[in-house]
Amino acid sequence: MSLQEGDDPLSPSERLAAAREAVKAAMTRELMLVAILSRIWPSHRCLPRRKQKNLPEMVCVHSPAGILMWRISEQEAPLFEHLALSENHADHYRAGDKEALLLLLASSGF
Repeated sequence: MSLQEGDDPLSPSERLAAAREAVKAAMTRELMLVAILSRIWPSHRCLPRRKQKNLPEMVCVHSPAGILMWRISEQEAPLFEHLALSENHADHYRAGDKEALLLLLASSGF
């Protein structure tokens, strides 16, 4: 039997597993970049205002464009042991703010 155009040789469960691996790889790359940024610019760990069981801490990076924050898991925390645990001072922070600041940093050469 030959594959027709548009046929997928992977089963639905194999496609789901591949998608999960792709997401995991992207998250790992992002986490490594956050760890690098946290060593370049002033940074600290803090507790989020709204608790999430699987993401108990946040990393707060004070970039030239503004504050960038990411939630981290207990498994990811060792990458950020060099950071002090400080007060959460980002009362009105939203994920969209981070995206806009990252775009500004990427396009401006800060």
